[in-house]
Amino acid sequence: MWGLVAIAAMLLAGCRVDARVDVTLANDGSGTIRTTLNFDADAMQRLGGVKGASRQVPLAALRTAGWKVSRWTPAARSGATLTFTHTFHDQADLARRLADLVGPQGPLRDPRISRERGWFSERDALSIVVDLREPTSGIGSDADLKARLKLAGLDPASLDAKLTNELRSSVHLTVNVRLPDGTKRSYDATTGTLATVSASNASTNYDRVVKLGIAVALVLLAGMFLLAASASARRQRRRRAARVTAQLLLEKDRAPLM
Repeated sequence: MWGLVAIAAMLLAGCRVDARVDVTLANDGSGTIRTTLNFDADAMQRLGGVKGASRQVPLAALRTAGWKVSRWTPAARSGATLTFTHTFHDQADLARRLADLVGPQGPLRDPRISRERGWFSERDALSIVVDLREPTSGIGSDADLKARLKLAGLDPASLDAKLTNELRSSVHLTVNVRLPDGTKRSYDATTGTLATVSASNASTNYDRVVKLGIAVALVLLAGMFLLAASASARRQRRRRAARVTAQLLLEKDRAPLM
């Protein structure tokens, strides 16, 4: 994504490109990453409208990597929107998807997913490092791309410098992270900043607490009933024994002496 944003930035010098990355976590630790690029009216005019943009902005690499790429969608004020979506299975897979978008040393990295599941409580946390201290196009770290640019008669170093300059002035990045319960945190990144956007949520399963409390109360009540029944049985045995003893004594008193 960052590479094509960089190319778009060069084509659209002076225009505005808004990039939004949404990372949504599911209950099982998997999730979805969705990137939305919003191009303003000036950008779309330079690209030749939706048809022209479809030809000029390269998307094949993302599709090859398994990303679902939308069609160019007209937006308000004659702009247009493009989205890329991919699922991820866990923290490591999310890191790979971010690398697809921005490269291994790009502005989005080091995702952290934390899931704790206890009998009475649950905790989810998701964080991503956003580093725009020195955003670059990534051309310098992509040997294959550099080779292809040279074959096309272009100077990778010069192109990298131009793209990097446009990225720093024209591209605006927003990162959103969402947890399974709907908790959301947003960060509007600005050039020259380093931050970690994170969201966390802890909850208590009160239904289980109540059920356990009821179970404990029932056990205590059952124990009390058993103790009461045992005490009653002992009293009844003592009363029977006393009656038997009294009957024996009475019969002894009534017995004839001879």
